[in-house]
This record gives sequence, C-alpha cells and structure tokens, in this order.
Amino acid sequence: MASTPPALPPDLLTDLLTAADYRVGVAWLKLDGTPILVHDQDEQFYAASTMKVSVMVAVYRAVEAGRLALSDKVALTDQFRSVDGGTYELDPDDIDEDSAYAAGTATVEHLLEQMITISSNEATNLLIATLGGGDPKAGVAQAAQAQRLLSATRSQLQRPIGDMSANAAGRTNLVTAYDLAAGLGRLASGQVAGPQATEAMIDTLARQQKGEGIGAGLPAGTRWGGKNGWVGAIRHDSAVVWPHDSPPYTLAVCTGDFEADDDAITLIRTVSSRVYSARQALDS
Repeated sequence: MASTPPALPPDLLTDLLTAADYRVGVAWLKLDGTPILVHDQDEQFYAASTMKVSVMVAVYRAVEAGRLALSDKVALTDQFRSVDGGTYELDPDDIDEDSAYAAGTATVEHLLEQMITISSNEATNLLIATLGGGDPKAGVAQAAQAQRLLSATRSQLQRPIGDMSANAAGRTNLVTAYDLAAGLGRLASGQVAGPQATEAMIDTLARQQKGEGIGAGLPAGTRWGGKNGWVGAIRHDSAVVWPHDSPPYTLAVCTGDFEADDDAITLIRTVSSRVYSARQALDS
C-alpha cells in the first residue's frame, strides 16, 4: 500500500486488504484530487455502470451547448445499434418497469434520473444514442470525451451497455479507483460543467438509491452522492462525501474476481466506515 499521512492510522485498511483474496483498488482523495490513502488505485477493472457518470456529464455539457434540452422527449425502443454495426437487445432484466414510459417516450431529464439513481441500462443506451443523434458511436465519443474531462488517466469508454458485438471486437469500458474518485472531485468542484449543471448533477448523485456500499458505511444523515456498478464478479462504488465536521472527500473502491458478491459489498461498506472514522486527517 502507498504511504499515508502521519495523522492516519498506518493499519487503517491493512487487515481488510490482506484478507481479501480478490482484486481491490482503493482511492480516498481530497476534493482537489490530493491522495489521502490509496491502494492499487491505478489497476484497471471492467467499468460496469460507473461509466454512467461520464454519460451524465456528456449530456449536461450538450445541454449547456444548446444541442439538447432536459425536456426533450426520447422515443423508447428495445432495439439498440452496436457501435460496430448491427442491432441488439438488452437482457429483459435491463429493461425498466416505469409508468413514466407509458406514452412510449421519456424526457432526457427522466432518463438521467433513471440512469444514475437506479442504474438503468436502458436509460443509459437511450441517452448515448440521443447524444449521437441516433449514432451510438458518436454518442460514445462524447461520453469518452467527458470521461477525459473527469481526469480519467487509465480509464476508457468504448461501447454502450450490452453491446456484445463491440465487446467481441475488443471494445470495452475500463476504470480505475483513482479515476473514479478524482472524477467525482472534479465534478463536485465545478470543473467539468457550469454552476447550474454541476448542482443538478450533484443532486442526482445524492438521490442514489443503491446505497449498500459506501453509503451504508456512513452514519445516518451524512450527505453523500455517488455511483456504483456491478456485473458478475465485479463490484465497484464511488462517492463524494460531505461530513458535517470536516472537509468533503471522494472515495472509490473497485473489486474484481471475488467468489461472493456479499464479500465485496461488505469490504466496500467497511472501507467507507473506516475512512469516515479517520476523516479529520483531511485537516492535516
């Protein structure tokens, strides 16, 4: 593990990381990106749904540029175009059951909410297609540009969700714990969009409904907002945390190749709890 500031307990996470018989990346950063505690922070993992933050940023930048409006209505479909040509359908479990879709359309604003707060894959692909004017490759390019603005150094975004044709051709989405934490810090600090869009994105992240990881490791009432991702033997979580008595920070934990998903969730939750308990080291 990398060296830590003197104010931090030197063994804050040692037992957890030593006991984990699977891959783990951790990045605890100040909001300006300064590392507080890191472990394998640059190791690449399949991104899963953490890439949806980049899609959200791309959408809001398009709104700011006048190319989209939050009130724009998007036609729903169960057929998606691959970035490599052809079409595909999402698994039935990835299709939302949402009364707001009854008319066959949904607003961009509603799709953003679904994508972040309940991690909707359907909403994600609809937004990617909308960004590209119907061309998923163009939409992915805008999301990838947003990912770079989020200070991603070893991450990549090359395809929508469920695009197995592109995946077979070697196009995939990767992320690191450092990139996730640093990106949320840049977002929360207003470095990737204007004040109104930044506030809207923070509010959306704070309405996250999948809080079994980092959120569950925080005391009740602590303000936080974030995005997780999971599929198979992959489980990640990333968040901005605003403690009431110390400066805000970002935390990302990436895990892969575990035997039991519950083990990864427990590790993420415990890391969050211990980091919060040592939060006042941020003042040093």
